[in-house]
Amino acid sequence: MVLRQRARRVRQIEAAERSPQLSAPAKPSGMVTPRLAAYGLVIFMILVSSLFLYLQWRDEYRIVTVRVVNTQTGESLIYEARRGDVEGRHFETLDGRVITVADVERIEMGRESRQR
Repeated sequence: MVLRQRARRVRQIEAAERSPQLSAPAKPSGMVTPRLAAYGLVIFMILVSSLFLYLQWRDEYRIVTVRVVNTQTGESLIYEARRGDVEGRHFETLDGRVITVADVERIEMGRESRQR
């Protein structure tokens, strides 16, 4: 679009130089629709990406129940943590404790619990 618009301007300038009369350059009416479509697409992409980032941020801060189960003894401990704080074999609880899970333990994430 930019190259076509530049070429059109160059042709208008050359035509104005050839003709001795002064004339105002004609406003291209055909460029309005593609320009509006381009702006609309950019606005749509910004809105969709903002919505995606908000939903991802909201999901990261949900409070979930984390159950750590010892596979050898069957003993389990229950913690509450934010979903974004559970990474691999360690997580941080709501009260600030960092829990690292041993090789003989497994992590089970439950549904969302209460919201804070």
